[in-house]
Amino acid sequence: MRRNVTILAVAALLAVAAALAAGQAAPAVNQSVELKVQGMTCADCAKKVEAALKGVAGVKAVEVSLEKGTAQVQTSGTVKMASLSSAVQKAGYKVAGDHDAKDPDCAKKCPLDKKHQHG
Repeated sequence: MRRNVTILAVAALLAVAAALAAGQAAPAVNQSVELKVQGMTCADCAKKVEAALKGVAGVKAVEVSLEKGTAQVQTSGTVKMASLSSAVQKAGYKVAGDHDAKDPDCAKKCPLDKKHQHG
C-alpha cells in the first residue's frame, strides 16, 4: 500500500513538471503596486476608490489611505496598470502620473504597464 502511494505521488510530480515544461501557465506571482489617487476629499471617496479597484479582475486586496492619497493594491500579477487606472477614473478620480494624451512623450516617460508612475 505504501509503495502505491509513493508511486502515485511521484507520478503526480512528473505530471506537473511535464505541464510546466510544455509551456503551460505557472501560477501567477502576487504583486503590489501603489497608486497616487487625486481627487479624494473624504472617507466616502476612499470607499469608492477601494470598491472600484476591488472590482478589477485579478485584484486580491486594496488598502486606500485618504491622508496619503494612495491606494495600495495587491494583485495576482496578471493585472495591467491601465485596468487599475481605468477603474479609478470610472469612479470619478484620477491616478497621478496616468497617461497624458496631450504629451507626445508620455509613453516614453512611463508606460502604463510598468510599476512606476510619473507626474
